[in-house]
Amino acid sequence: MKNSQITILGARGSMPVSGEQFSTYGGATACVLLETASDAVIFDAGTGLMNLPERVWKEHEKVHVFFTHFHIDHMLGILTGPIFYDREAAEVRSKCRQCRCRRKMCVPAAYFPEV
Repeated sequence: MKNSQITILGARGSMPVSGEQFSTYGGATACVLLETASDAVIFDAGTGLMNLPERVWKEHEKVHVFFTHFHIDHMLGILTGPIFYDREAAEVRSKCRQCRCRRKMCVPAAYFPEV
């Protein structure tokens, strides 16, 4: 890929953490951004998704989201991340045939009502 860039938005283990002792390596859970000339690809949507620069939505024709697996630390960012508020903004992919992962399906409305 010509002119591509990878940014680690989060790489922490099972639970997000905060505090000075975590400032060197960060406290956000799994989320990696790959940017190409036209598209952006997000691998996993942990709390690192909250670190996604707003410019990504403006600078790329498409934003794709891939989940490596469905452990909670790889999904925590979908609760507060920007991806699922605009249903047309991102294309979500997974190997899991039963998971057509939109925020509504991942988190029942009773636990996380629409904003």
